[in-house]
Amino acid sequence: MLNIEENKVLAPYTCFKIGGLARYFVQVNDEYEAKEAISWAKHKDLDLLIIGQGSNMLLKDEGFSGLVIKNNIKGIKEKKIDNDIIIEAGSGETWDDVVSYSVNKKYWGLENLSYIPGTIGAAPVQNIGAYGVELKDVFHSLKAINLDTLETKTFEVHNCNFGYRSSIFKKQLKNKVFITSVSLKLSLEARPQLNYGSLGDVIKKDVYELEPLDVSKAVIDIRKSKLPEPEDWGNSGSFFQNPEISKEHFEKLKEKYPDIKYYNLDSGLIKVPAAWLIEKAGWKGKSLGKAGVWEKQALIIINLGGASAEDIKKLAHTIIVDVKENFDIELVPEVNIY
Repeated sequence: MLNIEENKVLAPYTCFKIGGLARYFVQVNDEYEAKEAISWAKHKDLDLLIIGQGSNMLLKDEGFSGLVIKNNIKGIKEKKIDNDIIIEAGSGETWDDVVSYSVNKKYWGLENLSYIPGTIGAAPVQNIGAYGVELKDVFHSLKAINLDTLETKTFEVHNCNFGYRSSIFKKQLKNKVFITSVSLKLSLEARPQLNYGSLGDVIKKDVYELEPLDVSKAVIDIRKSKLPEPEDWGNSGSFFQNPEISKEHFEKLKEKYPDIKYYNLDSGLIKVPAAWLIEKAGWKGKSLGKAGVWEKQALIIINLGGASAEDIKKLAHTIIVDVKENFDIELVPEVNIY
């Protein structure tokens, strides 16, 4: 029997610690309860909002007038295929718990993605990535409920339209499916990816002696040194995507800013760190009202205490305008705004 609550405050369920009232709110623990909740909302002609840890969303101050489903579907199981391990996790599992599970078992693949907030169910939506690795690189498949038909469908990697911080679940199927489980393909063979950013510099062991846990610990140390804890400062991690620009555009910027940070992409485009752009525009450590830019990492917008969604959006918009004026680059939010 579902326990549907009314007029539930949503702020405690988001990493920003921002959000008004949900007209209806329910927590689900398995696929059956998820379908029951979806059916209940359909019967009452209500909009649906599905949340995990609320790590990549900014909820409007006026709240949500439909049914909010809090995903608590848990469980991890695995099977071995040759030198690969397929692990399947309930979509409500915390992402970093799944990473810890894998690296402690010496499975390679997730170590660079350590300490990213959120649930595993949200990971494919955003195609999360860090230190040269993206979710799509280890993705095997997922199961999702169609919100209209209540049918459960399996999506394999070729069905997902993965792109940079994007997928079919963020675009064509946004608000149309409920992801119930995610399967990842990991390896027993050492495949360390150490060439991105400062990761290779902080690992002291010889590459042949490395274990997944060594890489994971290094990633966690780097992230902890740069990022605020959501418990201390409400935030959703990286607020903006790193923009990709043409070589011509990049060469013009390099003439004016010889110290510009960048990464060459296989596509021929140049990725410029949004954090560098924001810092160069003068916003690192600065604030606007009750919203601020984290002093150690300009890509993070934080709730300074009592901030509203409008405060966060106003700061983000101001940063977008300043970066556009300075670099002719339009930053795109990575955070979903509801």
